[in-house]
Amino acid sequence: MTLGTPVATTAALGVEEAVTNGESGIVAPTTAALEAPLLDLLAARPRLAVLRERATQQAARRFGFAAIVDGYIDFFAASLRRRQSGLGNR
Repeated sequence: MTLGTPVATTAALGVEEAVTNGESGIVAPTTAALEAPLLDLLAARPRLAVLRERATQQAARRFGFAAIVDGYIDFFAASLRRRQSGLGNR
């Protein structure tokens, strides 16, 4: 997704954390159900271009350097607050 490649996948556990159906890729309940949306994308190149751009944006927003650093800061700040409140001493 970071390189502008939308994902085509089934709705396996955890997929929704990385792929938003219709925004950064196509999520279908089964592999057979992927066929029609993929053929539609091949026929609608402008829609494919939009999906590629959105995939890139979503990957940067969710998994880019800034997002990862912000996640670590939030985690450690919450841990520090728990420790200061006495909840981390168990």
